[in-house]
Amino acid sequence: MKKGIIIAAFLFLFMILCMATCPKKQDHHGAIVAKWSQVDSEANDWEKLGGAIGSKFVSLALDTRLDVQDCIVLSLGQIDGDKIVSVGILGHVFVVSKEKIDEALK
Repeated sequence: MKKGIIIAAFLFLFMILCMATCPKKQDHHGAIVAKWSQVDSEANDWEKLGGAIGSKFVSLALDTRLDVQDCIVLSLGQIDGDKIVSVGILGHVFVVSKEKIDEALK
């Protein structure tokens, strides 16, 4: 009985922590743009410039097409309401690969 109460209290506190640190739309937006604009360390200057310009276009596209669904303990970043590109939990946003972001934005 005592073990069950301790487990329930731990789960309750964990749920409260998840709700308090659930990432918002700005967090998802920033994480997706940062993931998309990552370039290889071996990239030349033109590739780096292209990545910087491309990240501005991705940011503009995300302003209107990104929808963040708050699921109480976590949040889901979706493009056009059906393609999940990010998951946020405990104050951190996990983003899919750059190729999947490109595919979702098409």
